[in-house]
Amino acid sequence: MATATERVLGKSIKRREDPRFITGKGTYVDDVKVPGTTYAVFVRSPHAHAKITKIDTAAAREHPGVVAVFTGADMTGVNSLPCGWLLPELKVPPHMPLGLRFSATDYFEGGWNLEQTLAYAHELKKRGCSFFDVSGGGMTPEQKVPLGPGYQVPFAEAVKRETQVPTMAVGLITEADQAEE
Repeated sequence: MATATERVLGKSIKRREDPRFITGKGTYVDDVKVPGTTYAVFVRSPHAHAKITKIDTAAAREHPGVVAVFTGADMTGVNSLPCGWLLPELKVPPHMPLGLRFSATDYFEGGWNLEQTLAYAHELKKRGCSFFDVSGGGMTPEQKVPLGPGYQVPFAEAVKRETQVPTMAVGLITEADQAEE
């Protein structure tokens, strides 16, 4: 650690932890094996918004050491994992703003849309969200994104108009005038 008299800004500081990692001698959490512990592995589709027609778990179940295999169908009736802002015991001091970034649209038929976004934003406002940062898309090859200067600004405007919550936008905002709109 630098003392008050040492200058550190603008100087190269040698990291003490690097040698063990770059020589293959570092220990990561994944390297720690605790006897008797069962580990979970999650396999997700590499295809965003794909329609699942069938899941064949036979090979996974036959793999040595596998204790159990679960699919979404096996979880029917099990409550979903709550998001942090839905936890009633989560307390944010009144002086501290709480904001959230979310997509306003998926840009494809049948995907997430502005109507759903507005309902979501109203719910977040009820739960104390102080500001929003609205973006969109990027989830599927079927999307048709209308690229152009400030192309996502209308979504942010709609969220702000409907909720009266300060709202930011992203999406090809390249000029100062666009940022002020």
